[in-house]
Amino acid sequence: MKTSRLGLVLLSMGALGASPGVWAQEAIPAETVPERSGDERRWVVEGYGGLASAAATDLNLVRDHDQRVQQHLFDAQLEALQNNGEIVSWEREQSGERPTIGASWSMGVRVKRRQNESLAFSVGLQFLTAGGSNDVRAQYTREDYYGDVRIEDLTYTPYTLSAKAWAPLVGIHVGRPLGDKSRLEGFLVGGPLFADFEHVSDWSYAFSMRGPSMNGLVFETAGGLDGRGEGTGLAAEVGLRFQYAVGGRLAFFAEGSYAYQRVTSPSGPGGQVRGGERVEWEGEWAIAEDSITAPWGRLDLERPTNDWPEGSTDGRRGDFALDLSGFRLTLGVSFGI
Repeated sequence: MKTSRLGLVLLSMGALGASPGVWAQEAIPAETVPERSGDERRWVVEGYGGLASAAATDLNLVRDHDQRVQQHLFDAQLEALQNNGEIVSWEREQSGERPTIGASWSMGVRVKRRQNESLAFSVGLQFLTAGGSNDVRAQYTREDYYGDVRIEDLTYTPYTLSAKAWAPLVGIHVGRPLGDKSRLEGFLVGGPLFADFEHVSDWSYAFSMRGPSMNGLVFETAGGLDGRGEGTGLAAEVGLRFQYAVGGRLAFFAEGSYAYQRVTSPSGPGGQVRGGERVEWEGEWAIAEDSITAPWGRLDLERPTNDWPEGSTDGRRGDFALDLSGFRLTLGVSFGI
């Protein structure tokens, strides 16, 4: 009897000891972990693109040189002839513009790994293109005192000035949330830069007359000049970013930044049609001094070139750099994984 009572007491104590855990499981539902936003996820994949400026001071000398040569040999000459009373009048009609390296397109992808709420590291690839290719035509018409009209047609098909670059980048990103969905972040990225550029000027010239002396084509010729260069340098970018989350994984962002992208001493092939035959060369790009002397004046010029016969540096004024540095405005999308 005593044994039965003791067993009953022990059984009751065991039940009391076990019951709180059982009741807790039944009364309190399992904790639900809220879904993390894309900004909080450990790994993030991003794609972006936007507009960028590019200094390209040395490369744009190609365009400036050709513009000034045309102005000196045609506009300045005809203006001098009219001022001297040798022709009645003249006019120029032009369509198309020589492209310049200014505004450019920048795009890229990156993968970020978040260390904590404030700090992240990234690796990615970035691409940039600038310039382009246009057909350019200028027609010069002059009238003399004998009633003849002389017409000069100068055509470039095409005139190309372009540059492109790509860079593998690693970076550090430091930021803080501004609310439940928005975030402000500063970043610094950098890496090697691989860039190249191209200049093509295929031209034709035709001289014709209309009037008492004759009607028709008098003379025509054609030629061309081209050059390419490539090299490696340094890419670095620093900026600020605002991000806004639109879902558990997805966010959109805008970045404002300044990018340093510069290649010094690029080199490559070049060629020119001279007297109906093509001459080719290969060399390092540099800035050369040049001049054109005519009865109506002298024009002093600077031009980038990689044509240095037999290694000569005569006329070399300074080094050439492909500088694609500038400010950028970028829009992108971020996806947490």
